[in-house]
Amino acid sequence: GAVGAVVCILVIGLIVWRCRGKPYAYSRVSHELDPEEREFKKTLEMQGDDLDFLTLDDALDDDALRFDASELSQLDALEAYRRNLVSEADGVLNEPEANGAKAAAPEAGGDGEEEEAV
Repeated sequence: GAVGAVVCILVIGLIVWRCRGKPYAYSRVSHELDPEEREFKKTLEMQGDDLDFLTLDDALDDDALRFDASELSQLDALEAYRRNLVSEADGVLNEPEANGAKAAAPEAGGDGEEEEAV
């Protein structure tokens, strides 16, 4: 009993000593911009007026965001393809139900004779 307690205390002491003995050196992170980042920031600040087209009001009025005829035809083709896939998937999903209903009907009716309740 006493030997076990001494061993437990020594093991716990060893674990604490090993954890505290390791130096965890955290390096400070520099929050300053390096020269390349400062140059990029200056470039963005100088071009700040050129980025006004990104506002929502201007984007809603911009004709460049509207689809042209070829893009509309591509969208129509994609929509037709999607409808075709959906209808095929519906057909595949409905086929097992129809076959299952046909197969279940003879089993449910048996051989045409009704059983009496006992």
